[in-house]
Amino acid sequence: MAQTGVRPGEGLGLRRCDLDLERAEIHVQVTWSHNRLGPTKTRKTRVVSLLFPVSEARAVWRPADAGIETLRVLDGLRGLRVLPADPEGRLWKMSSTKFDRLWRRALKRAGLAFRKPHTLRHSFASVLLSRGANILAIQKAGGWRSAQVLLQVYAKWIEEADSDASTATSRPLNYRN
Repeated sequence: MAQTGVRPGEGLGLRRCDLDLERAEIHVQVTWSHNRLGPTKTRKTRVVSLLFPVSEARAVWRPADAGIETLRVLDGLRGLRVLPADPEGRLWKMSSTKFDRLWRRALKRAGLAFRKPHTLRHSFASVLLSRGANILAIQKAGGWRSAQVLLQVYAKWIEEADSDASTATSRPLNYRN
């Protein structure tokens, strides 16, 4: 979820047919809500790269710039042995309740305070914006209704990135002869 910006229900609703490992993409077509598959929030299908380098400690944002840390996600997906034979079958057959329990357990093991899984979506947008990503690319990947909606929530990350960049360039350079 952190690497693609999908909503938790969209992640739980992913089916085998939505996964394209050759292109490193997912096709977000449905969401898992109220123990059934339904339409996404915007009722639109979108294609999202699995290679946004969100978790890397580098100032890159394009999937084409993904490093080894990000590429390991594909290795993990390729290693799933429990993929259903039915292409319409969900990748992870778990209820929202079970997912929440696993989420809480993972946070506890990592020593982190509780955060909703939806926070990963916010991390996706804010990290990419702080790295100077194209706003329309983020809006399209995350499925926000419009770039305006995205900016209403996340514009502060653009301002902070601009502020950091201007601070770095306004410092006097120390040249040695």
